[in-house]
Amino acid sequence: MIRKLMEICNIKEYPPNSANRIHLEAEIAKLAYAARNPLIGNPKFSQIKEHFF
Repeated sequence: MIRKLMEICNIKEYPPNSANRIHLEAEIAKLAYAARNPLIGNPKFSQIKEHFF
């Protein structure tokens, strides 16, 4: 998911160590992990939507 978001945001247009790129990478990671976290858990105690995987 992170890779796809980076492609959508055209991250390659920013220099590797620029503040804008680092900020964008951090925001992309935050969004991706926020989307992933509700899906992680022990299947005995939570309902995991298997079609996401």
